[in-house]
Amino acid sequence: MLAAVVIGDVLMWVFNAAMPTLRWRGTMGLLLFTSYAVMFVVAAIAWYSIGKRFMSAKILHTSLLIAMPLSWMAVIAAGLYGAYSPTTVHYQVKLDKPMSEPIKVALVADTHLGKFIGKHHLQALNEILQREQADILLLAGDVMDDLPDDYRTLNMHPYMQQLSAPLGKYVVLGNHDNYRQVQADIVQDLQDAGFTVLRDERVQIGEQLVLIGRRDKVEPRLPAAQLLPQSDMPVVVIDHQPVPEQMQALAHAGADLTVSGHTHGGQIFPMTALIGFFQTYPYGHYHIDNNQLIVTSGLGLWGLPFRLGTRSEVVIIHITGK
Repeated sequence: MLAAVVIGDVLMWVFNAAMPTLRWRGTMGLLLFTSYAVMFVVAAIAWYSIGKRFMSAKILHTSLLIAMPLSWMAVIAAGLYGAYSPTTVHYQVKLDKPMSEPIKVALVADTHLGKFIGKHHLQALNEILQREQADILLLAGDVMDDLPDDYRTLNMHPYMQQLSAPLGKYVVLGNHDNYRQVQADIVQDLQDAGFTVLRDERVQIGEQLVLIGRRDKVEPRLPAAQLLPQSDMPVVVIDHQPVPEQMQALAHAGADLTVSGHTHGGQIFPMTALIGFFQTYPYGHYHIDNNQLIVTSGLGLWGLPFRLGTRSEVVIIHITGK
């Protein structure tokens, strides 16, 4: 039984040794799978304590030998499926301002383009954009996994460039896009791929809405009241991190809809169950006074190439006016 429950730890140890430049990820994996091993051992002890009353020792022992490896395989398969099979999540947002016509927004966050997330996810995103016929694409930060090196060496540029929407594609930077003085390089890569990078800036999208992209909270940035206009048109804000006081400030300044990422929805169990203790707005659709907030779990991932209890996702927001 103990041999079965350490399979995941052995796999992570091999990963750790084989890829020394990513050793910290291997350490994360060892900690995570060790916690799963402990849970499996506890479950096995409970099963043994209950099962010995109803079945022979031989049958009980055999069932454990079969169940433990199958459980490990199921966990690993579910985690990889959650990470590498993007889904589409839809929200209906009705704003208290007139709109000439509805608008369909595609929201993506936390792509973390790098060694584990790249062409596959970008191609899936492109297919979703084409299928959903989104009017505008908003990328809510943490585009790169700290550095743009893998984005360039793995030639992801054509896949970013092919992403399109009739009303344009807009992006803000996240905390992972501000590391190691590579911010200017990331901005240039995004602009070369056809994105408009918004850094405490606003643009008017036709006669339909005003779009504002905020600098991330790790940077000095303008107060919300100074950045937001008084407008009869809907005001949509992209802000990478859904920090409570910032969300309140945006609501008081007149934002109608804010879109964020950053939290990953916890990404991996048990963090998916605990994230509510650390984040006020961990995932989903919220109302903060007159400002609605949508937080996505993201298209990519951070750390381990694994999602358990969440899915890689693209959010489609159907916005209508009064």
